[in-house]
Amino acid sequence: MHKQFDYNLIKFLVAVVDARSMSGASEKLDLAPSGISHAIGKLREYYNDHIFIKVKNGVQPTSLARHLYELYKPIIEEMETAINVKSAHANNSIKKRAYQVRANSIVEYWLCYFILQQGDIFNHCTLNFVRHYADQEERITKLRSREI
Repeated sequence: MHKQFDYNLIKFLVAVVDARSMSGASEKLDLAPSGISHAIGKLREYYNDHIFIKVKNGVQPTSLARHLYELYKPIIEEMETAINVKSAHANNSIKKRAYQVRANSIVEYWLCYFILQQGDIFNHCTLNFVRHYADQEERITKLRSREI
C-alpha cells in the first residue's frame, strides 16, 4: 500500500524538468536547493524511481519523470491560471472613489436627480451626503482640522 501522495511535489518535478537543474528550479521557486532536493527525494521514494539522473550540466529526467511531467505540466498551468484570476480580477475592477458632499437640501435633491439620470455613475464613485453646517464658527473649526 502506497503512502499518501503529497500534491505539492508536482510543482517541484515540473520546475526541475523545466529548469533542467536543481539550482535553476530553486531559483524559479525561490526556495533553497536543499528544499528542492528533499522534495525530489520524496518523489523518488513514492515512485521507487531515480526520477532524475545527474548529467554534466544539471539533471536529466528518467522516462517515468518525463511521463509524469507530461501529466503534471497542464495541471500546474491550470493552477497558475486559477491563481492569477483573482489578481487579474482585482486589477481590472474599477476602484470607486468616495466623495463627501456638503450642500443644502435643494442642491442635494438636484444632485440625486442628476445622478439617477446618469445610471452608471454608481459603478465609478460613492457619494456621501453630510450635514450642512449653519454655524460659521463650526465650519472654520472643521476647515482648520481638515475635516472638510
